[in-house]
Amino acid sequence: MSGLLNNFIPFEIWNLVLDKLENDSSGMYQSMVDLIYFFKALEGSRISPCFQCRLRDRWKFLNYTKHAEWFDVLKVSPSLKVLAGDVKWLAERSDYGDDVRRIFVVDERTDVKRLDYRGKKNLDIIFCGDPSVVGDFIVSLSLQCPGSSVSVVVDCESEIYSGKNLFGVLNAELFASKWSFDKLYVSFPWVKILECNYMALDTFIYQALSGRATSKHGFQLFNRFLNSFKLGFPLLEQIKFVTQTTTRDETCNFIDLSSLMLNKFKDGKIPLMNLFKIHSLQNWYLPHVSEFSGHRFKFDETTMTGSPERRTMSLKENLNLLREMAINETIDATPYYRLSLFPRNVKHTRIVNWIPLQSTPIMILKSNSLESLSLKLLEFENAPTTVVQGLFLPSLLCLNLEQMTEQHVTLVPPTNRRNSIDMITHSTVNEIEPYASSMNPVVFSSWNQLTNLQVIKIDMKFNHYIFDIQNLKKSLPSINLKKSFQTFFDEQQRFIVV
Repeated sequence: MSGLLNNFIPFEIWNLVLDKLENDSSGMYQSMVDLIYFFKALEGSRISPCFQCRLRDRWKFLNYTKHAEWFDVLKVSPSLKVLAGDVKWLAERSDYGDDVRRIFVVDERTDVKRLDYRGKKNLDIIFCGDPSVVGDFIVSLSLQCPGSSVSVVVDCESEIYSGKNLFGVLNAELFASKWSFDKLYVSFPWVKILECNYMALDTFIYQALSGRATSKHGFQLFNRFLNSFKLGFPLLEQIKFVTQTTTRDETCNFIDLSSLMLNKFKDGKIPLMNLFKIHSLQNWYLPHVSEFSGHRFKFDETTMTGSPERRTMSLKENLNLLREMAINETIDATPYYRLSLFPRNVKHTRIVNWIPLQSTPIMILKSNSLESLSLKLLEFENAPTTVVQGLFLPSLLCLNLEQMTEQHVTLVPPTNRRNSIDMITHSTVNEIEPYASSMNPVVFSSWNQLTNLQVIKIDMKFNHYIFDIQNLKKSLPSINLKKSFQTFFDEQQRFIVV
């Protein structure tokens, strides 16, 4: 990169790039990080001393860390080392005027009351201290810089665990009574692998709806979090949700859709779509993430005890409430939510407790990048058929169906979008019933877009799942039956048992 910059890019182009990065106030969040990457690309290039001086004289660095010497600060701040390069480019606090861009270098010991930001509306901060207390620093900063747009660059390792509340940033009170920013941008320019507590997002949502100091700000709180706050991980490749154990085992992000949670949104007159947007990381900048642990949905049936009938009734009431909220929230009153639950470039992930309703789905999942998905369907007591639907994933190549508890059922064909039976004929049902007493029929409805799906993998402990070949061919035009099922022999078969 440095050789290309040195040999092919004229001096005037460098000036234009720098002007654009510094003056693009609307893109302030990425502007600061782009400056860092721009200087990183210049490392090793033989640019003229006058240009190098011009680059670094357009702003001044102000040391508010616990380190008295800049030499020590450079050791702990890779961002500052890239921008400043050498101690000689770093200024004392008094050595700057009002016409330069000030960059405050801080850590966990910084007293924010001492920051000399002179009423500026845009603040650039490099945080090179303990990343676990970034949230505490931001809370204290909010009290001192009302109405400002603040960009915080956090220096930390390339692989990091973000704790129970994402470095303290997922603080409901920050976005309620303690909020005074115009915009807040927090970026982690060097992180490539991020481990998140699997309950972090759910806990933030619950505290926002239930806290004494936050619940009355619910609607405004979610609006601030989603529209005035952004998190950036420009180099991040993998997001891992982990348990709270010492070993931090990988699991799925926890999404609570129980009646208790749904009623909190309903009673507060807050759109449930806010919950899905938070879990979708909508306000995160993640241009390179391809690996994502996945999501686990929680419904009432996971907490109920008693008879199967009682659990089924509780689950049905839960799902009816979810559908009712979808009808009331969507612009066209459709009975389902259209969701993009994964960052834009994710290729591999997992979903646990996806709803296999035989009627119109309640959730429609969309992703143009997903290539492989491991799917565990929500179990219904005495469900006649397991219906895979709601997956609009045109790039999906491989679907792994995870184990469900054995069910003794009778096959009943599902309906398509117009409530007409189009999966299996009545005669097919009669033919399959003698074999289905201990088997669970699995069908793909027309509520899918799986045009490129080639392989279905079955992660089952027992051989009790049955597929109709005509349904597979109709719903999955690219399916390779031989690669998908060991029990498929030729086109004369009507059914596949696994």
